[in-house]
Amino acid sequence: MVVGLPHEVILNFFLFGLNDEIRMELAILLPCSISKAIGLAKLIESKIKDLKPKPFCPYTTTVTSINLSSTSNIKHVPNFSNTPKATFTLPTRRFTST
Repeated sequence: MVVGLPHEVILNFFLFGLNDEIRMELAILLPCSISKAIGLAKLIESKIKDLKPKPFCPYTTTVTSINLSSTSNIKHVPNFSNTPKATFTLPTRRFTST
């Protein structure tokens, strides 16, 4: 808590410490106290965070719920480690010295 400064000065210090995007939206609302400014700044920050697009990563999956106690739904997955691998050879041509 800051003592000895007018509340307008404290409010201005708070406003100028915010990032530009939050400060501009908060300035439109004209908060009359530091406590209102803090509350509104938190709401604006949350709104901005929700509006920003989330990065897309095709290799991550989200699992909503898994029932680990029930294994009846789990299908047998075949083991391919002992399966012979297909080989592919290119045709070769041999040349003689003539």
